[in-house]
Parts: sequence; C-alpha cells; structure tokens
Amino acid sequence: MLSDLILEHKGRAASTRILDADSQRIEITVTARGKVRGSFDVSIVITYWNKPISSNDHGANSQYYYGEGKGIISLLGDGADTATVTEYGIGKSNGQKTMWRGSAFYRTATSSLTSSGGKLAFLNNIAGVFETEVDNVSSDVIEKVWEWK
Repeated sequence: MLSDLILEHKGRAASTRILDADSQRIEITVTARGKVRGSFDVSIVITYWNKPISSNDHGANSQYYYGEGKGIISLLGDGADTATVTEYGIGKSNGQKTMWRGSAFYRTATSSLTSSGGKLAFLNNIAGVFETEVDNVSSDVIEKVWEWK
C-alpha cells in the first residue's frame, strides 16, 4: 500500500558518460535539492545507468529504458546526517520527456561520521515507489517518492 510522500526533489543531470556504446548503456549523475517529509531540506547526488529495452510494440513513438541508480541524501546544514538510496526503474521517452517509475530502497549508516539518531534516521530500511520526470532538452529532473508500506 502506498503511504505518504517521503521525498520530493528538483535538480539537473550534471554529467553523462557512455559505459558501453554497443548496448547504448549510459551513466548520468543528477544533483538536486528537495525536501524529506515536506519539512527537512536535503541535497541529493545520485548516479544512474540506463539502457534501451524492447518496447514490445507499446507504441511506435516511444522508447523504453531500464535503469538503476545509487545516491546519497544529505540534510542541509548537517552533512553528517545522511541516507543512501538505491533505485530500479523503467523509463518511457516520447522525445521531449522521459517518465520513470520504479522502486527506491533507503538505508542510513551508523559510523563515526553519521548518527543513527538524526532527522533522516526514519529512512532506514524504507521502501518507496517513485515517479521521475526528465526533460530531455534542458536536463531538468523532478522526482517524487512515496513510502511503500
């Protein structure tokens, strides 16, 4: 069951790298700012790889992609309060925009640099579902993630 919106962010694709030209597998790093639970300001850096996949005749004007990403979420003003995210998704591009939908898994780390009692601690072992819109012309990225209970 879907629950509350846990993360919303806006950012931009900061870099692109070709991982395998034959399979058209590329890597994209996104930097963004957003809010967790609508109240905590965070910065996000996440790197995705994606590659085209068969559309199975879902429409001649669309291209489909499979992708995976890993990133770090940091509370603004307290860089020691962090969480990590791993995402898996399917994207559908119509040329101007690519819409991604998929799953997100969050973890918080306990080490000498982080505290398990921070404001992001609630993210530990949380699963979510996301919807991400990528503007293929401007490289702007908007993502929303809802908790999956």
